[in-house]
Amino acid sequence: VLVVPNRHRSVYTRLWCGYEAYVASEDAKTIQIATASALRAKYQTFVICAAPALFGFFMGMMGRVLNWDLRLPTALLTASAAFITSYSGHLLRQ
Repeated sequence: VLVVPNRHRSVYTRLWCGYEAYVASEDAKTIQIATASALRAKYQTFVICAAPALFGFFMGMMGRVLNWDLRLPTALLTASAAFITSYSGHLLRQ
């Protein structure tokens, strides 16, 4: 049995849907609940996390080539990555 919920009302608030789920469970049927794809959220997370990672990689390579002192940029990058990570978590929960 495949249960397809919608965002307006739970399927278990409708008497017929509740009865169908009950009968299916009594007959030892497998009940699967359809959910939205998480592919978009995974893509958004990848894009949000890729920017600081690529920036950090670039800064590290440039620092090695040009002998930069990277203590302050590393601290700033770490702080910005923490902010972006927490902000992206907020966006994905909406």
